[in-house]
Amino acid sequence: METLNKILPGLYQTIISVVDTRVSEIKVTREDFNDLKNIVRELAEAQKRTELRVENLAEAQERTELRVEDLAKAQERTELRLTRLEAVVEELAEAQKRTEAGLVRLEAVVKTLVYTQKGIQKELGGLSHTVGYTLEDRGIRYLVPLLKDDLNIEIEGRLERRYIEYPDGRSDEINVLGRGKMNGKQIFIIGESKSQLKKKDIDLLLKKMKRASSVLKGEGLPIAITYSVKPKIEEYATDKGVKVYHSYEFGF
Repeated sequence: METLNKILPGLYQTIISVVDTRVSEIKVTREDFNDLKNIVRELAEAQKRTELRVENLAEAQERTELRVEDLAKAQERTELRLTRLEAVVEELAEAQKRTEAGLVRLEAVVKTLVYTQKGIQKELGGLSHTVGYTLEDRGIRYLVPLLKDDLNIEIEGRLERRYIEYPDGRSDEINVLGRGKMNGKQIFIIGESKSQLKKKDIDLLLKKMKRASSVLKGEGLPIAITYSVKPKIEEYATDKGVKVYHSYEFGF
């Protein structure tokens, strides 16, 4: 450089100037490079964030696919349950049909039983009337001497079965009805016959006697005729002034 400076002093200065310029240019280029590195670094960071977001999206997608798969399985289970439910409903429908058919048959049986029951009740009613009338007929025949012996009652005319009609249009069926005298006093006899005497029969007899006293002369004597009566019921009748006669007292 000393030799060159001696030989070509002007050229030396030129070279130095060129070198300084190039160095300046080189410095500018390095700064640009550093800027570029920073940009690249930022791009790399952005790339990492993008990759992280993509990874998160991939995981979310995977979870979504799992949920969709779970929903699909749930749908399959639901469809299976619906299939079983349809089968159960169909079985219930068939059972309902069988039940309805059974009910139709049962209704027919019940109608038959009701018809038979009515027939039995009618027959029993007829039999009850027959028994009742037999008891009344025997009672009417044998009461005359019994009343004479027991209560010194003289029957006027005869005892009979009849209806008493009242001014208001109502009427009472009387099983045994008659007139007589007891110790010279005018009375009327009113009797009720029941195969098995009950408290309600005694109460009904007393109500009939009370109504009959409004159209019949004299004092009423209530009499009950029966095949069977419990001791408490007979005691109740006696307390109410009702004379009870048993069927065996009439000779049958």
